[in-house]
Amino acid sequence: MRIRSLCFILMLIFANYYPLFANNIQVSNINLTNKNTVSNYITVNFDLSWENSWRINTGASNWDAAWIFIKFRQEGGVWQHATLSSIDENHIAVEGSTIDAVSDGKGVFIYRADNGSGNNNWPNMGLRWEYGTDGISDNATNIEIKVFAIEMVYVPQGQFYVGDGSSTGRLWNLADVNTNPALISTTPVVIKCEDPDISKAPMDEQLEGDGILVVGNGGIDSDGNTAIDNPNFPTGYNAFYCMKYEISNQQMADFLNTLTREEQNSRTYFDILSDNNLHPFPINHTNQPESRNSVRCKIVGEVGEPLHFFCDLNNNGIENDPDDGKYIAICNLGWPDGCAFSDWAGLRPMTELEFEKACRGPEYPIANEYAWHNINIYGNSTTEYIVNNLGEINSYPSNPGTGINGNAEYKFTTGHDTEHDAPLRCGIFATSSSDRINAGASYYGIMDLSGTMAERTVSIGHVIGRSFQGTNGDGILTSIIGFEGNANNPDWPGFKPGEESHGIIPWFVSIELNEFPGGFGFRGGDWNDDAPRLQVSDRFYAALDPFDSSGNIGSGFRAVRSAE
Repeated sequence: MRIRSLCFILMLIFANYYPLFANNIQVSNINLTNKNTVSNYITVNFDLSWENSWRINTGASNWDAAWIFIKFRQEGGVWQHATLSSIDENHIAVEGSTIDAVSDGKGVFIYRADNGSGNNNWPNMGLRWEYGTDGISDNATNIEIKVFAIEMVYVPQGQFYVGDGSSTGRLWNLADVNTNPALISTTPVVIKCEDPDISKAPMDEQLEGDGILVVGNGGIDSDGNTAIDNPNFPTGYNAFYCMKYEISNQQMADFLNTLTREEQNSRTYFDILSDNNLHPFPINHTNQPESRNSVRCKIVGEVGEPLHFFCDLNNNGIENDPDDGKYIAICNLGWPDGCAFSDWAGLRPMTELEFEKACRGPEYPIANEYAWHNINIYGNSTTEYIVNNLGEINSYPSNPGTGINGNAEYKFTTGHDTEHDAPLRCGIFATSSSDRINAGASYYGIMDLSGTMAERTVSIGHVIGRSFQGTNGDGILTSIIGFEGNANNPDWPGFKPGEESHGIIPWFVSIELNEFPGGFGFRGGDWNDDAPRLQVSDRFYAALDPFDSSGNIGSGFRAVRSAE
């Protein structure tokens, strides 16, 4: 039914499409119905599908889900985040599906209503958009909508272990700080409750061995103290949703295409000159994609107008060819880039404790293990992966092994890529028949936590990281002139409140403040790392020098959201 008094122009959806053999999530056939001018809401209908979904009540006892959120703009203006109803029953879940609304209205989780596995195909799902809350009048015209879908995995509440007794910089348990401060335990630490109060010792039943969580192999952390005196710090005990894959090239292009020019400039680090040349993202001193970061833009239109970003891995200047690398994990993301994406999507950064929970679940650690729960890794300096259809949706290795190691060489049967080491397609080792080890998956079914791209995490090795409150993003980026387009959460490492509403000054780019707080680092290793960096408990880069906030060829990002 056409809505006449509230006229919406529905744009083509930039859904986050993932590869064949992964989940290939798609949103299509969007329309608007059930406008209510008394309560000022309208239903956004769409079809939702993805492959290889699951829900189980044994073992991991979890499910995969789609995080759905909506952006809108009026009269060609600035894209804004839509407020959805926070009441489950106000949305329309078709048979076989569940819609789980969140209290802040920034999106919904959609997943299987019952146990099972296979492909989801749910036509005519319906989400209630509270357009009156967003300041849209009943007679508004020329409203454009984009619906976004990100694949997530539910990590349930429960105890888990950190540290494996062996990896570099691992977390370990000081058995009795009062009587023997030098005593080091190689026993992993178990976090058993919602607020383990890690800052105190003895710990009673909160930590194994009545001890304190500390860092082994000194020199890893910036302040030599991992005590957490913060009851809101996300330790990983409570349930959360984690992105199934790292941010892809296509997801980053979709994100950039909803920003103002000033916000885009913050993500490309300086204003791209107004010309007709192609430019890579982020600006990396070349005129072609680097390390398979295929996001580019072509300058068109008026100076100062938003740029259009797209994927162009084959470097022919044509937008979104089948082999343009849309499904490859994006590299060169700095901490502010990942935080901006997370805030924009209503998500948040992951802590390094949540990282270990996401990898091994409740399993007891194996020394030097990878995310697939053993110490075997396929790639090494003498091994070549044979990768077919590079940059395409069905890119796959014809000789898969366990996980992926950055020292492995890649050989391609077809294509244009001359780089042997660089990110591959998100979830490339998973097939419809692969097990956890061959897919390189975590206990909960999360992909690529060891290798591919290093995970940017909030560090407990710095006081700024330990002050993290775990707030979720609100879909709104900064508005302070000169700092547009950054995350606006003051508890996230690297940001502090500004003078304007939704204005957060990023400390690491403010020369006048001359403050570089740190509080973030890397976990899980990347394609350019040696094998030990890929180990679940390795913390060699867990608390980086605070000046290292920019991106590099091995830095990606994966966001999470606290469950309710």
